[in-house]
Amino acid sequence: MPYTRFALPVLALLVGCQTSQVNVTPVDPDVTADTTEVQTDTQTEPTCSGTVSGTFLIRPSVKAGLKNPCTINGSLTISLDAAADELATVQGLQVVTGDLELQNGATDPGPVLPHLTQVNGSITLQNIGAPLVSGFDALLQADGGVTFMNSTGIQEIRGFASLTATQVVEVNNLPNLELIDGFSSLSSLAHLKLSYLSKLKTVLGLGANVTGQVETVWLSQLQLLQSFPTMDKVTEVAALETTATGFLSVSAWPSLTKVETLTVTDNAAVASLHFPVLTQVETGLFVGSNPYLKSMAGLDAVTSCGQVRFCNNHKDLTEAAVHAWIAVHGGQDMKCN
Repeated sequence: MPYTRFALPVLALLVGCQTSQVNVTPVDPDVTADTTEVQTDTQTEPTCSGTVSGTFLIRPSVKAGLKNPCTINGSLTISLDAAADELATVQGLQVVTGDLELQNGATDPGPVLPHLTQVNGSITLQNIGAPLVSGFDALLQADGGVTFMNSTGIQEIRGFASLTATQVVEVNNLPNLELIDGFSSLSSLAHLKLSYLSKLKTVLGLGANVTGQVETVWLSQLQLLQSFPTMDKVTEVAALETTATGFLSVSAWPSLTKVETLTVTDNAAVASLHFPVLTQVETGLFVGSNPYLKSMAGLDAVTSCGQVRFCNNHKDLTEAAVHAWIAVHGGQDMKCN
């Protein structure tokens, strides 16, 4: 999608009162000096005012009519290629009670909303041309989740340092993304989805402090992934799937005791499984097309299991080995097609 590049002058975006403080360094009477050093510190405090209601759209050649509200009782869509003075009309925004979408443009969207603390709906960032998405560090609440999607420009995602709970974190179809370093305070999460990120190598922070139960974890099409946080506080996952990832951290799930389904497929670098305290696989255990996976070691703690299908892994992981595992750990053998 074409977009317009522009620079956002920081002072042009800040709205508020400006105060200047002058500090004068006294002159030592025993020292002869030609000048007195004067240091000027300038501080600009952002301001916002009141609440407006409705659905608002900021985009090129469109005036949303906003005057820097503190709260939007409704939804807001911001096209990042809008004029700088129009973007400045939400510089102090703190609360959006509906959905927030940021799209288009080649500027980092974080500094556009530096004081945002609460979104009751979802946050979506799409078609972003900027190489870096950062900031949102004042954000405390994003009830509906945070989604990055369909952006060819983004190479790094950083920030979201204060967000502790949300329903969804999804990063999907960012073909040039190499690094995620954010969401480090997130302790409650229902759905984590990282997919179609063919250059992603490193994930830091995200998931490391998530505690207790998670509904879904989906890692898919992450062919270059080399680093993923140990989710050692997660004890239950309804559906855990890793498909076509270059690297599955064998120590990512040391505290996982229960899943409904566990799927490990098409992972060229997976040589072993490591679920040391996993006891229950309620619905299904599906492991296939992992050419270096030679055994079912790593699933020794399982005491109950639903369907079991192991197909097209290393030749050493034979049908007889699967039958022997089922005889000890339980499960219904599902024949390979």
